Amino acid sequence: MESEGWKGKVGTAIREGNVQGSFYKDVLLGFGEQEQAMVVELYLDKHLASSILSIANDFMLIWLKTTHDEALRKYSPGRLVDYFFLEQEFSTKKFSVIELYTNAKPELLSWGTSNRVINHITLYRSAWFQNLTRLYRFINPRRRTVRTSAP
Repeated sequence: MESEGWKGKVGTAIREGNVQGSFYKDVLLGFGEQEQAMVVELYLDKHLASSILSIANDFMLIWLKTTHDEALRKYSPGRLVDYFFLEQEFSTKKFSVIELYTNAKPELLSWGTSNRVINHITLYRSAWFQNLTRLYRFINPRRRTVRTSAP
């Protein structure tokens, strides 16, 4: 679903076999073995409108990713799945903390009680490997870090 929208066009969408897709698959399978992974889906009629990927432990739910069908944008399916999932989790009182891991926009921040910056840091064992990585990203622009916002 995500690869059909703007993230697919700029190359940052989760896809089967790409780095992000492999990461989320590994994380969800690993946590799933402990029954600590959830995929929440919202359907409008029989059409998948949005979904959330999350993991948990005994006291914390970590909301990793929300995506939606951009063709249904006028219905705000991402916001709806957020609302219904939060409503469900607050009613069960299973978790003391719900963390949303994202570069949050104001509409998502409105759900929260606090927020903080997430820093992404890459450490290299050696300078030559760091330079090799920079060269690879220069040669292969699809591997560059892309910072963009939705149109």
